Amino acid sequence: MPELVFEMELLDLQDPFASRAVAIDLAGAMLFPRKKDLKKFLHYKAVYLLESISFLVDTVGYSPEAAGAFFIKKATDSFNGWNNYMAAVLGTRIPQHGKGAPESIARHGYIAGALFREIYFNEVSLKGAIKTFTKDKTSSEIWTSEKNIMNNIWPAYKPVAHIWAAMLSFEMPEPDGRYFAIDKATVCAEEKDIVPEGISGVLQLAKMFYDGAAEKGIVFKNTHRPLVDPETAWKIVLNGL
Repeated sequence: MPELVFEMELLDLQDPFASRAVAIDLAGAMLFPRKKDLKKFLHYKAVYLLESISFLVDTVGYSPEAAGAFFIKKATDSFNGWNNYMAAVLGTRIPQHGKGAPESIARHGYIAGALFREIYFNEVSLKGAIKTFTKDKTSSEIWTSEKNIMNNIWPAYKPVAHIWAAMLSFEMPEPDGRYFAIDKATVCAEEKDIVPEGISGVLQLAKMFYDGAAEKGIVFKNTHRPLVDPETAWKIVLNGL
C-alpha cells in the first residue's frame, strides 16, 4: 500500500518550512496518485523543494547561503542522493496551464472528494453519488459529463479521494503559480469548532476518512469493492498523534 508518513511533532512546532514540506509531499500524492504518474509526483516534489529556497529567505529569514545549504541537504535526504534529485527535476515536465496542470487536476480531485463524502456519509452507490453531485448544477459548474466522472475522474483519484474529501472542509488561498498551498488552508467557517486548523487538520481529517471507511466496511453494492482499497489508497500515517 502507498503511504505518506508525517511526524506530528514537527508540525506542532509551527515550523513554516516543516508545514511547507508536508504540503509538497501531500499535494504531490493528491495530484499524481497513480503508479504511472510517479515521475510527475517526484518532479512536483523536486521542483517545489527547489523553489523553497526563496521561501526560506523571504519568509523564514534564512540567509541565501544558509537556505541553499539547507535545500541541498533536504533534497539529498528526500531523494536518497543528489543524482536522484536531479533525475526527478529533469525526468519530466508538468504543464503550468490547461490539461494536466495542477489547477486543472485539482478540479478532478475535488469531484472525487465530493463523491467520497457522499458515499461515506450516506452509503450510496457511486452512480447515486454522481447523480447527487450533478443535481441542480449548471453545465458550467460541472464542466464535464457524468460518464467522464464515472469512467475517468473517479478511477484516477479514488486512491486519494479521502484526502480530497478532507480538503472540502478547508478554504484555500488564491493560487500562487503551480504551488498547491495546503499549508495555508483554513477551516471553513461552518466547521471551525469541529476540524483542527492548518495542514495538521487536513491530515487528521484525511486519516479519519481512511480509517472510518475501513472500520465501517463501506463497499460498493454492485462490485463489493471497498470505498478505501488498502492495496491502492494512500494511507496517512501520523507519528506522534
